[in-house]
Amino acid sequence: MTRIGSTPGNTVDILYQGFGMRLAGAPIGYCTVPLITTASGCTVLVDTGVHQTREMVLAGLQRLELEPDDVDYVVLTHLHFDHCENVGLFAKSTVVVHEAEIVEAEAHPSRDRYLADFWRELLDRCKPIVMTGPSYNVDDEVTIHHLPGHRHGQLGVSVDTSAGRVVCCSDVAKNAREIIVGEPPVSDPQMLDAARRSIAWLRSTADIVVPGHDRTLSMVDGFPVWTDDQNILVTIY
Repeated sequence: MTRIGSTPGNTVDILYQGFGMRLAGAPIGYCTVPLITTASGCTVLVDTGVHQTREMVLAGLQRLELEPDDVDYVVLTHLHFDHCENVGLFAKSTVVVHEAEIVEAEAHPSRDRYLADFWRELLDRCKPIVMTGPSYNVDDEVTIHHLPGHRHGQLGVSVDTSAGRVVCCSDVAKNAREIIVGEPPVSDPQMLDAARRSIAWLRSTADIVVPGHDRTLSMVDGFPVWTDDQNILVTIY
């Protein structure tokens, strides 16, 4: 399991390493699930993953001697099913989602084929804090940022570590290519300019990027460099 930063300062542990690919033309993508732990002991989970990665997320917590009930905050960066499906595991956590994400899901439920069909039931159960502004601070160490583009209510999370400023950007930029190109795919074409601005902010702010579907990236002169190997374990059974 990859750790960014060192104790007694803030750290980021990658509980599950996400990826994106196409198999026989069909997109397959499991999101990265990072856990931020502040120097004071506050824990912030960024996304929860999909059902198929549930056991790996739980195993990652166990390696840190944690259980789901030990997670203080869960940030749902957006309501795509692969990012929010496991939120039910964290019944005691404070969940955060952006108001713009809820408004878009209500107004245009069929515009985005990756929107979780069960998003309303999910939010009714977890009773989240609903962000309304550009940022929300957690424990004076972690900042949740509204970075619209990929989704109207897209969020990213930043924290300063001994290795530099880490931004867990989720699908603000799913991979290194989207950072280099400067824009991600968007479900709403009217959000393209916002998406470009969000990636420009990412490039100017982060020392280290944890994308939604790629390895951890170091930013060098505004461009991403992989810090981990690019091997993916594929087991056929």
